[in-house]
Amino acid sequence: MTEKTGLIEELKRRNVFRVGIAYIVAAWLLVQIADLAFDIVGVGDGLLRGVAILLALGFIPTVIFAWAFELTPEGIKRESEVNRTESITNVTAKKLDFVTIGLLIGAILVVAVDRMLPEKGPDTISPEDMTIAEPQEEKLYPAPFFADKAPAKSIAVLPFVNMSDDTNNEYFSDGISEEILNALAKVADLKVAGRTSSFAFKGQNQDLRVIGVALNVSHILEGSVRKAGNRVRVTAQLIKVDDGYHVWSENYDRELDDIFAIQDEISAAILAELKAHLIGSEMVTVARTDSQAYEQYLLAGQRIYERNEASLQMASRLLNEAISIDPNYAPAYAQLGIATMLLSKDNYGSLPTAKALADAKALLDRALELDPDQAEAMAGLGLHAQNALLDYASIFSTRR
Repeated sequence: MTEKTGLIEELKRRNVFRVGIAYIVAAWLLVQIADLAFDIVGVGDGLLRGVAILLALGFIPTVIFAWAFELTPEGIKRESEVNRTESITNVTAKKLDFVTIGLLIGAILVVAVDRMLPEKGPDTISPEDMTIAEPQEEKLYPAPFFADKAPAKSIAVLPFVNMSDDTNNEYFSDGISEEILNALAKVADLKVAGRTSSFAFKGQNQDLRVIGVALNVSHILEGSVRKAGNRVRVTAQLIKVDDGYHVWSENYDRELDDIFAIQDEISAAILAELKAHLIGSEMVTVARTDSQAYEQYLLAGQRIYERNEASLQMASRLLNEAISIDPNYAPAYAQLGIATMLLSKDNYGSLPTAKALADAKALLDRALELDPDQAEAMAGLGLHAQNALLDYASIFSTRR
């Protein structure tokens, strides 16, 4: 034990630890600079990996050098040749601390510059790269773009644009997009891009063909929602990805009491345009409820996505109001179960974890009792299982 302690103290005295830390920070800074420079000049990732490997290989020789040699006023000498009474390792230690701090500041600045630079993405493709002339046929993208052809029976639902005068109505347009997406996802043979992937393009003025390639779908549904008083206008457009042309477009003007009928009509029209004989004659319906309860449900969903305690508590209040209006509305129970889990101490709130999990499980079970096919409740049960496993692991480790 004494020998081990003596070795550690000697490593500290010779500044081996400080040299190692300074080297790691310097290597990280060099990799960041190389990444930024290579990205600007268009060098591939292979060279960057080579730089990182060389720097990693240099760590051991640097540490060995720090152990065997010492910096003195006369220059670098072998440690064995330096008289302990004349050693200035304490002065060198302070200099190394300042060097390490300076390197850290430099690394932070490089990362900040990297984040301020525009990202390169599909929209950076030049017009020259996007056009390939072929006999009697024009392609808007080079052949490699479509090497893996998207399934014919596939679609992505982009977030509908809020065209209302009140920008706070965005939750309503997002909610309609999600409900249509969920309705289409119930069709057995239709592949539907997930919400997270589709909503990643929210607010981006991207070419729909580029989005289709990124999501690997053959069709895209986009649209807008304009809400005024008790009336709503929903515009929906179905676009074929490979040529960018509209397959179908329609406007729906309804009272808010008929919002579920609008969702049904849009979903049914899309299925018809996707050639029902390929998908089958399956009909799509959405869970119906009172219009006020539905609006509370949509607004709660928007709050849940904000992932903070105040918003989650507001979402819980809104969902409880929705349930009091319609005690049989399964989606509200499912969403309330998810919000309750997220309010636990292990997530974003202050509820005891065991109570949050028990209450959430009861709500999710109630949602599936009302609607055995309720997708959000099934996803909630998966989240519940994950949280319960983590909670069990933490209890077990504490008891040990």
